[in-house]
Amino acid sequence: MLALRAFSGRLLTPEDDRPGAPPAAVLSHRAWRIFYGGDPSVVGSAFLIEGHPFTIVGVTPPGFFGETLRADPPDIWIPVQQEPLIDGEANLLHQSTGAWLRVMGRLRPGSSIQGLAPRLTGVLQQWMQYDAGYPANWMPDIIRMLPQQEINVVPAVPASPR
Repeated sequence: MLALRAFSGRLLTPEDDRPGAPPAAVLSHRAWRIFYGGDPSVVGSAFLIEGHPFTIVGVTPPGFFGETLRADPPDIWIPVQQEPLIDGEANLLHQSTGAWLRVMGRLRPGSSIQGLAPRLTGVLQQWMQYDAGYPANWMPDIIRMLPQQEINVVPAVPASPR
């Protein structure tokens, strides 16, 4: 999706995100450099995350911050299926709503983003109101917040070579 290549090792794969898959994780380049001195032996090592062993399968390229730019980018990524190991009974994966997930998409080559943002915003607002599975007691707040929910479509920036 992001046309990303690992700096070292590999990135997470669909096989890593299967129920029952061995816990795998990818470390940010920043964390790998700052906390582990860029030690290549980190890839393939087992790390304890909330008391559970995860194998570090790779390191992201320098400058990768995840799906959003923010002041405190993640240091580590795990497959969605492994989230219950971290959060136990309070896990997000088994909630009745998937609203905690971020969604990304890619246009077909040659497609235009013209007019796409308002159409996707309508789909989002419809989903939030009728299909997201929010508890009934949340709905008054959800309805009130609907006009503020908006999707922005931005052109992709080509990935720089390693």
